[in-house]
Amino acid sequence: IEQVIGEPVYVVGNSLGGFVALYFAACYPHLVKGVTLLNATPFWGFLPNPEKSPRLSKLFPWAGTFPLPPSVRKLTEFVWSKISDPES
Repeated sequence: IEQVIGEPVYVVGNSLGGFVALYFAACYPHLVKGVTLLNATPFWGFLPNPEKSPRLSKLFPWAGTFPLPPSVRKLTEFVWSKISDPES
């Protein structure tokens, strides 16, 4: 990026490439204007496993199924409004 393009760029990552894009941006923030993630793992992929963490999973009872419960939908809409804002 420094030698060929000469200025910060937008980085796009698809699926696992999203992790690579975020990792690159975190390591070299001076080279990145922004990051776009495509087909990234949804946040519910990181919900606690009820068998391994029964007490923690009670705090997050939603299992990632659809339709979204109203509380999760509100949270999702709030997060989307923040990350989709061009100024963020």
